[in-house]
Amino acid sequence: MILEGCSLQGKMHKDYDVANQDYVLYEKAGNDVVGIVCDGVSLKSDRSFSDSEIASRFVAASIMKTLKEKLPECRNEHSMLVCLYDSLSIADEGLNQMLKKKGISLYDCQTTTLAFVYRKGRIYAAMAGDGGIIYQTRGGEYGVLQTRVKTSSCVDPICDRGSWRFGKAGSAGNPVYRLLIATDGVFDSICRWDHDGMSLDAYVLKKMFEISKMKKNSRKDAFKTIIESIRSHDDKSAILMIDGKSAPDLHS
Repeated sequence: MILEGCSLQGKMHKDYDVANQDYVLYEKAGNDVVGIVCDGVSLKSDRSFSDSEIASRFVAASIMKTLKEKLPECRNEHSMLVCLYDSLSIADEGLNQMLKKKGISLYDCQTTTLAFVYRKGRIYAAMAGDGGIIYQTRGGEYGVLQTRVKTSSCVDPICDRGSWRFGKAGSAGNPVYRLLIATDGVFDSICRWDHDGMSLDAYVLKKMFEISKMKKNSRKDAFKTIIESIRSHDDKSAILMIDGKSAPDLHS
């Protein structure tokens, strides 16, 4: 199993001396893999820069805690998706309570959120906002999980519950074995939509997947270098997972 993550401050935030407002968390939890990427909403309602790195860190930590506690009890697809819903709900409620105590307006400290659980070749996802998940199955098919095709700079943070989406992919006969989950600073550069439909940047994905050929202690720096090379003014965060047990050929 290869599991690497990276979160880098974007050009705009560097230029204006604003903190990286993305946050990533990922780990193996028993027989599962859990990954979370959050993208703090940069601007307040008055168009000044927010402190939404508070929200992204809080939400990611809350979701990870909930999933690690509840996943051992999840025995089927329905219970897994309920668990993911609960993890978003608990994180949203906790963030609201924290903001009230701090006297911060609800929409002045928010974050988009993507979370996945990988279990035995299947992925289950919870999505609030933009960014998305790109995956490949053993059969060679690529797929994408996201809330909606992004057509503007407007985002739907975790507090907009009506915009939450949940998804799944993979099966016993055709398991997922490669997965990239990313905030929009990475995802929008790799996954593009136009009048012809969706296209993926095969070159960048190939570079990412090729870290499976490297020695373990070289993979993290290699993944960071690839993320750094992606052209975006936004903060850039992603988690890469490759499950060698399910793959016929990791180098294809």
